[in-house]
Amino acid sequence: MFSDTVRDALAAGPSGGAEQVGFFVVAGVIMVVALVQLIRPQLLWKANRPFYRDPDANEPSRAGYVMMRVMAVGVLAMGAFIITRAL
Repeated sequence: MFSDTVRDALAAGPSGGAEQVGFFVVAGVIMVVALVQLIRPQLLWKANRPFYRDPDANEPSRAGYVMMRVMAVGVLAMGAFIITRAL
């Protein structure tokens, strides 16, 4: 099923050098964004403010920012696991 496909893809690894470089670039960008979200989630909120009609009414609460940090820890952990498996 789906888990078999993911396991096979991780076991096979990238087939070429360019694909491997692209994988690490994308993974690096995702990890940097997750790190910013962990350290200063308000920066990501400020970057997304223009997309809201009433930004002040939609700003996350303190609990919302805590949840963003928890999600960032999860993304960093999964990213580290996937990168170490790809090496």
